[in-house]
Amino acid sequence: MPGICGDLVGPEGDLEFGDVSDLAAKIRGMLGVGPYDPVGIATPQFHRVDGIVPRRAPGTAEGFDKMMRLPHDVLVRIGVSVWASGEGWMHYLFPGEWYDYIPEGYMVMAINDKNKAFVHGQTDNDIRYGMLPYGWIRGVKEV
Repeated sequence: MPGICGDLVGPEGDLEFGDVSDLAAKIRGMLGVGPYDPVGIATPQFHRVDGIVPRRAPGTAEGFDKMMRLPHDVLVRIGVSVWASGEGWMHYLFPGEWYDYIPEGYMVMAINDKNKAFVHGQTDNDIRYGMLPYGWIRGVKEV
């Protein structure tokens, strides 16, 4: 049975044996391991690891604006997470469960520090550690 990446990664997420895949054999050679030594493949974490179940999203632009002014501890309890912070600013990310509730055209700040209007179906819905790759910045960040 082919693995998740053709014949390179087996169904358990381990690098295939060297006699199963030429590419796996080459990778094993570069790593200096034998053809049957265990080699695990780590993939990105998509789910939350903090145990928080996000509350329902505000659903309107006014609701999002109000939510952004909540105290930090309340934001964390409702499922928002901090991407980065510095002196006088914090970059918060929206929970992945909120994607369908972010208002069309609502301005979001991506993790690459680009401000953009949210467009359902076009704006990235990738989720890492339970968070979307955008949210907002509280405070003033020099970019």
